[in-house]
Amino acid sequence: TLAGGIDRHIVLASLWRFDTKSNTWHKLCPMPTPRADHVLIVFDGRIYAFGGWYEDPVTEMRVLADAVDVYDVTTDQWITESRNPMPKYYTGVAAVKRKVYFIGGLLSTATINRATSAVQSYDLDTQQWAFSSEWEYPKEVWESTCAAFYVPRERDNVKYYWDDV
Repeated sequence: TLAGGIDRHIVLASLWRFDTKSNTWHKLCPMPTPRADHVLIVFDGRIYAFGGWYEDPVTEMRVLADAVDVYDVTTDQWITESRNPMPKYYTGVAAVKRKVYFIGGLLSTATINRATSAVQSYDLDTQQWAFSSEWEYPKEVWESTCAAFYVPRERDNVKYYWDDV
């Protein structure tokens, strides 16, 4: 899936799906909010579009995208599910269980010195945002990459492959 981005000087709302069997691209329902520098997360047959920016058609200034747009793959339709109270772009994102975490990012499109150390979370079930100064990353950061991975707990009489490493 390919969503949004920039074509020359135009921020796109397009959504495309690549069919690996026929080796062809299929145009799908466009996003309600055009976006560049955004993040897509997939859960339960839905694609969540977070963050990024678009250009205001009147002022031609960059605007941070605060909408959480959600695409349903079975109906080929988008809805705007929520609004981010602290919109950012170039943020690190990781999904853990049913929460999406956003670490750092830029709080303004005016200049790149608007980096933050803030960490937010979005609960996919309650559609609620949370953030706390206790969660802050030790440094202001942007254009970072995050990854969530599962590390199982040690069980009695179970040997894991990393025990020998």
